[in-house]
Amino acid sequence: MSNPSEKSEAASAAAIVVRVEGAFAGLAVRESGRYRFLSAHPGFDLLDGSRFTRPEEIRTAAKRLAKAARR
Repeated sequence: MSNPSEKSEAASAAAIVVRVEGAFAGLAVRESGRYRFLSAHPGFDLLDGSRFTRPEEIRTAAKRLAKAARR
């Protein structure tokens, strides 16, 4: 998310789509002031249920997981 309007939309959204390299990885669901990741692809199941402070943290973790899987 690079522009301010996207950031404000993410802050108010109940769920945010998480994509990695254009592929649907899962959803970031707002819960009690944090975001819980729900995996939509077996390649991201390791992160399923993990909680993060910001959606950007989920994207970073998902990108790292995808990169590690390619090795």
